[in-house]
Amino acid sequence: MEQSQHLVEQAEPLRDQVLGFLYTLSDLLGQFVLYLVNLMVPADIPDRLVQPIGFLCLITIFLLMAEIAKKIAWIVLVVGWVLIAAQIGLIWLEASGSTY
Repeated sequence: MEQSQHLVEQAEPLRDQVLGFLYTLSDLLGQFVLYLVNLMVPADIPDRLVQPIGFLCLITIFLLMAEIAKKIAWIVLVVGWVLIAAQIGLIWLEASGSTY
């Protein structure tokens, strides 16, 4: 019990740092996107949209990274199965007495 409490106390500063970093990053992204929108749109977009835009940008980036990782995982999986099938084929050829 005491050890788990100690681990929780150690993890809290790290969690706060990560959340602070994400908050700062979302704020910067929101300001950048709002700046670009203000360049294109003649109306003045309110600053209260900085945080929602920033968090939506972070979520979008996360989902794009997840999609890319998913595609890479599928490629690795297919290559793995092809290599296993090739190995089985070579073992089968060797067992049947064929030379390759």
